[in-house]
Amino acid sequence: MGIFKNATLIYSIRPPIDMQEAMAKIAKEVGSDLLIRPFGSEKADLDRICKLCTLVNYNKARFYIYKF
Repeated sequence: MGIFKNATLIYSIRPPIDMQEAMAKIAKEVGSDLLIRPFGSEKADLDRICKLCTLVNYNKARFYIYKF
């Protein structure tokens, strides 16, 4: 956890769905935001961890931003 201690943003490009919940828990614990660039049309169900999720479309890329 020390590597994430002062992070304001944690991001990942195309992380597997089974890793996204663990990433959200880390982001929540350290108080950072989480940005995920999913593979294809994937989207993890992180609603029980994060109440504020924003989908951002940039050209053909989609990003999910989770605020904790």
